[in-house]
Amino acid sequence: MLVVSASDEAMFVATTGSTVLAEVAAATVFLVLEVEALASGVLLLPS
Repeated sequence: MLVVSASDEAMFVATTGSTVLAEVAAATVFLVLEVEALASGVLLLPS
């Protein structure tokens, strides 16, 4: 049985949360760039 202390769990949640936030932020930035590129007729995604 795996025993996890409260501080370990809190640290894991904080790390996971910030990682998810970073991924969402990166995806949002890419999405904005992609929309702007589409508006100017250029596609950033490799086809």
